[in-house]
Amino acid sequence: MKTDRLSPWIVAACAAAAIAAAAAVAVAQTAWIGRTFPGFLVLPNRVVASIARPGWSGARDGTIFQTVVASVDGRTPATSADVYRLAGERTGRPATYALRDGARTDVVVLPTQTFTARDWAALFGAYAATGLLYLLLGLFAAAALPAPTARPILVVGGVAGAYALSAAGIYDAGGTLRVHALAEALFPAALAQLALDYPGRLRVASRAPVAVVWFVALALAVPYQLLLDEPGAYSVLHAACETYLGIAGLGLATRLLCELAAEPNARDPLLRGAAAGAVLGLGVPAIVVALSGVTGGALPVNVAVATAFLFPLCLGWGMLRAHRVTSLAAA
Repeated sequence: MKTDRLSPWIVAACAAAAIAAAAAVAVAQTAWIGRTFPGFLVLPNRVVASIARPGWSGARDGTIFQTVVASVDGRTPATSADVYRLAGERTGRPATYALRDGARTDVVVLPTQTFTARDWAALFGAYAATGLLYLLLGLFAAAALPAPTARPILVVGGVAGAYALSAAGIYDAGGTLRVHALAEALFPAALAQLALDYPGRLRVASRAPVAVVWFVALALAVPYQLLLDEPGAYSVLHAACETYLGIAGLGLATRLLCELAAEPNARDPLLRGAAAGAVLGLGVPAIVVALSGVTGGALPVNVAVATAFLFPLCLGWGMLRAHRVTSLAAA
């Protein structure tokens, strides 16, 4: 009997590869534990990432996010590795940073700090877990759902998985910033396609809107890749991608909730799981990311990871329930 679903053996092999990749990412970042760092994280282009944890010295003033580290104690760093090395020389003592924002340069004095196991779990552990859940979501969709329904979920799972896993490596020189930037530009289009293609009363039959959302993503991705090493251009394109991602996430959540409202007595477990995931795992992260984008990165986006894992988890549970219902009906 012909089927348009992936073989269980292929799914199992891909799932094993995804688990291995997520584990490798998480283990590799344990090197941060016990490491002296400035109290904020820096990208390879010396831009201060919009990332913070309670107690980090960089979290006390959000204005340092998306600025460029011009000097550390009067010495000019070439990469993020230089920033961390110079800060490491001040272990237990404050360091002086010249932070450039356009034509303005501010000087701040911040104490160096030690990266803890809790920091690792809340940041890198969360990235790895969320990325793995999204990858498994896409694989399960390809194995359990008909192709028209599975395809956009597979795309979301793949792009979101790459986005989350690559995020763990962007704070080191020579890391995964280029991969992460590409996934960041494509992620909104993947969410928007799922919103447009999800089966139901409100499904958009025309393919033109899907083409438009991907065209916008590529229009962001190309200059993003070309200008990744230019700090000013990077921050502008990063903010644009974040804003697009927030809008797409809210759009998908709205679509799913409207579908559920249109069928208040619906027993479709896939729709119920997707709607629950939209509320719990897309709503808050989409708002956080959108606000960070429109404010130029003033809001630390890692708080979104606290609930982001709930979308693939809830949608996956809905698919499992729907698959069981279909299997029982067929029996």
